[in-house]
Amino acid sequence: MLTRVQLVENILIIAGPLPQKKLQKLAYLAEIRYAEKYGARLSDLSFIRYYYGPYSSDIRNIEDEDDNIVIEGIQQNVYPMKKSKIIAPEKVDKLEPEIEDYLKEVITQYNDKTEEDLEIIADNTEPFRETGNFKDPIDLDGYAKYHAIIGKKNFIKVVMEKDKVNARKGLYHSVKSQ
Repeated sequence: MLTRVQLVENILIIAGPLPQKKLQKLAYLAEIRYAEKYGARLSDLSFIRYYYGPYSSDIRNIEDEDDNIVIEGIQQNVYPMKKSKIIAPEKVDKLEPEIEDYLKEVITQYNDKTEEDLEIIADNTEPFRETGNFKDPIDLDGYAKYHAIIGKKNFIKVVMEKDKVNARKGLYHSVKSQ
């Protein structure tokens, strides 16, 4: 598992400087897709349900943990915006090739999307939808565990065997049409 700093550094190396909102959504979607693909967590980032979708205060405060990441204020049209960037990419530890390839794949899939598009995509993920109230934590650990279970090769076989046993025990009742 990557640390939150490693994940953010590598997203910024691959994608370049990013507005905070886009960085938030790319990190979240990288977590979600990794859990779906590998049945494990990608990093130790935590997210909550927030106004504009999944939000991580870990990302907002990342520059306090790493001198190599800077969040600068810029003006976009008439609105102020915060943008994150890496100061010295050469100082970032290399990732394992399969994790680096995975991140490149996810960034390539989503980087051309607008912040608003990414918000819609993130808002439609199962963990976000299942999070009930504003500021509640999003259960990425449970989502990864779920995908670890259903990702096992014999999952369907086990379920089918359990259905046969339950049917023999009379646990399933048919409803007759009238």
